[in-house]
Amino acid sequence: MHLYTLGFTVGYGLLCNWAVEQDTQKPQSVATSLKIGSHEVDIKSTDRPGQILISVNKGQRTVECEVAQDAAKITRIVASKWSRSGIAMAIEATSAKGSRRSYYWATLNKRDGIEGDLEKPVVSRFLSDTEEEFDLIDIKNPSGDSIHITLMRHTSNPEQEPNVGYLYVHVCPIDPRFRADSLYELRATKVVLPK
Repeated sequence: MHLYTLGFTVGYGLLCNWAVEQDTQKPQSVATSLKIGSHEVDIKSTDRPGQILISVNKGQRTVECEVAQDAAKITRIVASKWSRSGIAMAIEATSAKGSRRSYYWATLNKRDGIEGDLEKPVVSRFLSDTEEEFDLIDIKNPSGDSIHITLMRHTSNPEQEPNVGYLYVHVCPIDPRFRADSLYELRATKVVLPK
């Protein structure tokens, strides 16, 4: 990190200083947290490209999650309780190719419930290498093992652009080879607001 300072004198002999920090070494960390029972779960990206660190109760138990080798920078993580005592995550990452984005899901079970050890996360990409810019809104566990992930596109006029986002649904996200998933387009329909 480099710290640049600039000082100069303005009217009446007042000395003004500005300090500007320029981080030249490591990317900003992306983080989220959630509570499962009485346990705090912290999830954050690390200095290594495509890697996430999951920590329970301030580091009492931790596990690393490799998202993808071609993920240059993790730009957003959202998480939810999943399947009683597990964790489900939706992850946005830019590729090493530049500004293209890919989206992933990850699930993490805990042996013997929340008190047990953290298992190795299961990770899979569900939307690949897109130039479209989406907001990764949330991930939910509506029932059983299933996950729902919502992505919304940046648009100034949803009436003129038919696809305003996606809803990704996986009914059993325990193995990336098990293709029990679907991607749905979200479309905007203008409705009259009640008065």
